[in-house]
Amino acid sequence: MGLGISYVIRLSARKDVDALLAGAVTEAKRLGWKVARRTKGFARVEFTPHAKSEQVVLDFSDGLKWECYVKTNYAPAKTHMQIVAWLDVIKSLCKSLRVSDELGYWKNRDAADLKKQLDDFPGNANNRRTKPTVFTLGAATILNDGTVKKMKGIRIVVK
Repeated sequence: MGLGISYVIRLSARKDVDALLAGAVTEAKRLGWKVARRTKGFARVEFTPHAKSEQVVLDFSDGLKWECYVKTNYAPAKTHMQIVAWLDVIKSLCKSLRVSDELGYWKNRDAADLKKQLDDFPGNANNRRTKPTVFTLGAATILNDGTVKKMKGIRIVVK
């Protein structure tokens, strides 16, 4: 369980891959991300925006379309905002880009709202809940610290 951002990129032709990857790497380096490029000849690059977020990946080894999901709920809000800024650059380099942002930042660009949502997410280090919290999904209970307890019929309260 987590919150993040997903994207689907489509390119028009194989020749567009190199330009897209070059632009993506340039922007990622500008943002201070770690960049890991695969073996020469492969159209795949992995980026690490923050130690507590999942990797951002581009991989056009098998075609002109790429889909990716990046969980950002344990990283600072700045990381999520950087991924959106990175996607803004990607948008100018591809045929089409479809983004689905579970936190809504892609559409509203409201940094305060983004920070509040991340701070309130169970398990986030910035979560400052003062009241005991219990989360229940069917038979699974998710604690305020993100721990999942699969115990049926037991109530767990986090203080």
